Amino acid sequence: MPFTGSLDDRLAIRELMDTHAHGVMTLDAELWGSIWADDAIWELPEYPDLGGFTGKTAIVAGWLAGV
Repeated sequence: MPFTGSLDDRLAIRELMDTHAHGVMTLDAELWGSIWADDAIWELPEYPDLGGFTGKTAIVAGWLAGV
């Protein structure tokens, strides 16, 4: 699949992906949480019992509970 968009946009997306991956691999909740907006919503349809999370604080806490 060819990538489109400006080089700046593509670089910003790549940096977010790298930050996410590094945070997960090093179990760095502060780093991993830095990619989320304060009012973000994280829905996990494959885990309906979790019900998803609203807000960066809840998202990071939910992630930490699962790792």
